[in-house]
Amino acid sequence: MKRRHVSAAAIGRLAALSGVVFVALSMAAPYPNIGIESPSVEELKDFYLDNEQNFSVAFLLGGLAYAFFLVFLMILRTQLRKAEGRDGTLAALALGAGVLVAGFQVLGTSLWAAPGLELTSQSDAAEVEAAASLAASSNALIEIATFWRGLLLAAVALAVLRYAAMPRWLGWMAAALAFGALIGAVGFVESPLAPVMGVLGFGSYVLFHFWVLLASIVLAVRSGGTFRRNATDREPVPIKA
Repeated sequence: MKRRHVSAAAIGRLAALSGVVFVALSMAAPYPNIGIESPSVEELKDFYLDNEQNFSVAFLLGGLAYAFFLVFLMILRTQLRKAEGRDGTLAALALGAGVLVAGFQVLGTSLWAAPGLELTSQSDAAEVEAAASLAASSNALIEIATFWRGLLLAAVALAVLRYAAMPRWLGWMAAALAFGALIGAVGFVESPLAPVMGVLGFGSYVLFHFWVLLASIVLAVRSGGTFRRNATDREPVPIKA
């Protein structure tokens, strides 16, 4: 029987495509909204109880999505480091900022989903209000994640535009999204421009996923080619069928 060989190029492509999985899981996660500006305690309780399953799914998919994001981040860091050379400052900044994005985003999602996972039909008004306050505190963590996402994109943009780590259009797109994220991160500050900053922040968040999708595809193609070139001088590892 013929022996099958592990394709290093295929492994490289699959690893880089982790960004595609991140986007798919993020988009699939449900995020219920009560749709009432000042809900009563009873309305809050009914909302959380009615959406218990949605909160559970969002919590699980959100955590899994950012696990794949970290894999994508490692592939991205390798590509940036290779282009940047010995210094590697921008690659290190991108990696550190990306890890913080994942950490604050997952923690914020956990606090947001906590009431839907903890409240029961026997929960009293005090417990409902405390849970709702905990969920509201997640907004601060999301704002922090937005700031670090801006730094991640800024580092990537500089590495791409200066060292040609990836196609330049991805670098310019990252630069525009970095601007939106950094402006949006201070959108909570009271000012006449607060609504505009909020729109920039949210738009940057949505388009960030589109950028990851495109970057993941680019990295998959480049990783496959790199692994193929590196593997030409080595015999593939055989696996018995």
